[in-house]
Amino acid sequence: MNVSGIDVMILAGGLGSRLKSSVADRQKVVAAVDGRPFLFYLLEQLKNIQVNKLIFCTGHMQETVVQALKNYTDGGKILFSYEDTPLGTGGAVRQAVALAEAPDVLVMNGDSFINCDLTAFCAAYYKNDRQGLMLLTEVDDVSRFGMVTLDENSRITSFCEKGAFRGQGLINAGVYLFPKRILESIPAGCLFSLEKQFFPELVKAGTLYGFSVNGDFIDIGTAESYNQAQRFFKQ
Repeated sequence: MNVSGIDVMILAGGLGSRLKSSVADRQKVVAAVDGRPFLFYLLEQLKNIQVNKLIFCTGHMQETVVQALKNYTDGGKILFSYEDTPLGTGGAVRQAVALAEAPDVLVMNGDSFINCDLTAFCAAYYKNDRQGLMLLTEVDDVSRFGMVTLDENSRITSFCEKGAFRGQGLINAGVYLFPKRILESIPAGCLFSLEKQFFPELVKAGTLYGFSVNGDFIDIGTAESYNQAQRFFKQ
């Protein structure tokens, strides 16, 4: 399926508190990984998708994100949605949705990467007429990430807190696809979390689905995982 007509939001405003010992001079999403800003690995994934707009949700150290993207032309039109005060992941998306024009919006965490073909994820969204789709992947130990459970129809039934379970299971891979109108339902102008408020509401309503892939996953949220990312992309 040829996927077209999507706007993409990338969350790129986090404080990166757990990473400051390793990356103190820039926003964590543009931290150097194998000689390139981490964000560029996400942008490469989008080349198979016809992107209308790339909307970066920025806040902390915004200028380093702008500078990293200054000469980037291999994608859709680049826009920035800047937070004067921290709004959380949900609040950042709600503010940025005013810049989106496409009926569907792909949202990506800027500090994690899942090695997979996003066109298959998007195709599943359209084929099944989903109102919300989350990319999932299986890891050997869910304790650091929290676990996602599904029913037989791939509907997400619960999110288990970090540390509640150990061992193999499905986790949120940090990529989501929603109709723009669903994102507009998030309260505007206030601190709001996708993970703790928005997603649980959708689960309760039975409208959030999961799409599982077998892809290696990495994030750069801690100094340890940032160091692991250097080896991850070399391989």
